[in-house]
Amino acid sequence: MEKRKFKKLSVEPSLLGFGCMRLPTLSNGKIDRKETRRLLNYAYENGVTYFDTAYPYHSGESELVVGEILKDFPRNSFYLATKLPGWLVKKEEDILKIFKEQLSKLQVDYLDFYLLHALDKERYEYLKGLGVFEKLMREKELLRIRHLGFSFHGTLEDFIYVLNDGLKYWDFCQIQLNYMDIHHQQGLTGYDMLADLDIPVVIMEPVKGGSLATLPTEIAKPLLDYRPSNSLASWAFRWVASLPQIAVVLSGMSSFEQVKDNINTFNNFEYLNEIESELIEETRIRLESRVFVPCTNCQYCVPCPFKVKINEIFAKFNNAYMYNVVERLKLIDFNHDLFLDLCQNCRVCEKKCPQNIKIPNVLREIQLALKK
Repeated sequence: MEKRKFKKLSVEPSLLGFGCMRLPTLSNGKIDRKETRRLLNYAYENGVTYFDTAYPYHSGESELVVGEILKDFPRNSFYLATKLPGWLVKKEEDILKIFKEQLSKLQVDYLDFYLLHALDKERYEYLKGLGVFEKLMREKELLRIRHLGFSFHGTLEDFIYVLNDGLKYWDFCQIQLNYMDIHHQQGLTGYDMLADLDIPVVIMEPVKGGSLATLPTEIAKPLLDYRPSNSLASWAFRWVASLPQIAVVLSGMSSFEQVKDNINTFNNFEYLNEIESELIEETRIRLESRVFVPCTNCQYCVPCPFKVKINEIFAKFNNAYMYNVVERLKLIDFNHDLFLDLCQNCRVCEKKCPQNIKIPNVLREIQLALKK
């Protein structure tokens, strides 16, 4: 198993980390404990030593199940990460109350990596005001937290603020990054800042929620032709893991096939060569040009007098169309939540559109496509 050393921390976890947000489930939505045990055991036996969970994953069940399974392994043979859900902290006492609950659920005496979960500037300031750093640094002194970091979902501006303001506390950072999200959230700019500061980086969503593992046939063909025996997911993993500051790449594995494929990628890890880097860049450009409607999300068309959420409809449909992920559309209620069926063909929106999109016509096309 490929490993990367957290230079500043003197730890060396597996490059592939097991993300425990998308564990296999039963028909009632509960975690399939038997299958999850099989997946985690296989990953551990094949060199995976980094396991990442969080308080809200699987409605609070993930930490319990992960704790049940990992207690069978020697505690010093793996690294365990979980996160403080800042949105559930209503008062100062909640910080340590939640932390101690997590230790209990995970059946451990300490956490190797503890993160402030999904920070943006507002949540960061709120937790800082409640004394989160004083409390968690005390837990570090007691060795119940070995390394403190944060995961991030927000704007680049927020990222810069959170990173710099809390710099003396951050041992590592977890960000969303893949070859399609180089300008999304903190993007590559944020990654470069972390690299300049020599802060180890943990990556989430390297396959963009599975989208980069199921590309449209014509877009996938150059990648599959170049490496016929490799999965599309492996290309996404190799792209992000070829960045030098990346210490762990998380994969939310929910099937045995995914675990085996990912272990094959990281047990025989190869950095992207120049030709492969060019193929990925070409793939990114072709995907970005693959849109159903050329909407730039300027939002001139809203508010609609009939409450149709035009820009959101276009964005969600474009995203599914771009990656050919039809299943994603089934999770969206375009009529109830986005009011697609309320369009009255008044064409007020059409007159405001700087892209000259025939909006009511396109909305009807989307309705027909959704029915199919």
